[in-house]
This record gives sequence, C-alpha cells and structure tokens, in this order.
Amino acid sequence: PLESLKPVHELAARRKRLALVAGFTFVGAAIALILLVAAYLDTRLVLGSTLRWGVLLVGALCALVAGWAAWRRGRAQSVGVAALAFENAHPDVGQRIRTTLGLEGAPENTSLDSLALRRQLSRETAHDLKTRSWKPLVPTRWVAGASIALVAVLGTFAMGLKKSPDLRLGVKRILSPSSGLTYTDIAWDQLPGDF
Repeated sequence: PLESLKPVHELAARRKRLALVAGFTFVGAAIALILLVAAYLDTRLVLGSTLRWGVLLVGALCALVAGWAAWRRGRAQSVGVAALAFENAHPDVGQRIRTTLGLEGAPENTSLDSLALRRQLSRETAHDLKTRSWKPLVPTRWVAGASIALVAVLGTFAMGLKKSPDLRLGVKRILSPSSGLTYTDIAWDQLPGDF
C-alpha cells in the first residue's frame, strides 16, 4: 500500500478486529442466554431427552449462524469502508481517499501529467490523513456494547447457578441430554405428628 494510505489500512484492520471481537462476544452472550433459558424451562417443565437434544441442536445451530454473521460483519470492514467512514466524517475531503485507493493498485501511466497528478493526489491525501482526526472512527462502542451484554448475561447466569441447585442440574441436563439425571421430588403421604 501507498505510505500516504497507511492510516486507512490501519483503520480498516482495527475496525475488522473490533467487529469480530464484538460479534463473537455477542455470540457468547447469546449461547449463555439460550442455555440459561433452556435450563430454567427444564427445571419447570422437566423436558424429555428428545426435547433436550432438540434444544441443544437448535442452540448449536443458532450459535453457528450467529458466528457466521459475526465473521461476515468483520470481513465487511474493508479498506474501502474505512475510507468511506473517513470521508463521511470529513466531508470537505470529498472522495479523495477512495480515489487514491483506486490508484493504489492501478498500473502507472508513464505520461508526466499523469504522474504529477498522482503524486499531488497522494500528497493531499497524506496531508488530510495527518491533519484530520480518524481515531474516533474506530468503533470501540461495538465491543463495549457486546461486553456489557456478555457481563449481564453471565452475571445473571452465575447468580442463578449459585442460588438454585435445580438450575445447576438443569444446565447439566441440557448439556448432556441423554444422561439419566433427574430432579428429586419429596412428598409425604401424611405429615409427621410433630410437624
């Protein structure tokens, strides 16, 4: 890449990384939430083995689809998208960044006029990228939002597991649908006399 476009390439790489981290963090939160809800329903409805297998498979399928969507969102954060974000944040730049990007891989024309125009465009682009702020275009809020969601779900999950032995057993039953784990109900036919 042209040296003048190095900040745009760095911005694209950071946006891609953050989109992937945020996406997979949301996937983790969704998996934990699905497991929590399924375990809770199992404690109330005592789901059969077939239904628990179905819940586990649907949860795995949802995780795969969400993971694929997160991966695609990360891949969509190209250099062109980063350049467009910069140009939208600084309208006075026009389309100079994307034009320079277009010339980056194009074969050089040997005419002196063309070389002079290309150099001038590259200098102006380098100046724009150095003098204008582009760091706020790194969407750290994506990761912050995903992290908040994950912490909220995991916190709720941890509190539920700590307070409810049935929920712990429900999680084991959902994660191991063919296990013979059962809930124990204690009932008296007749209350003891001193009760």
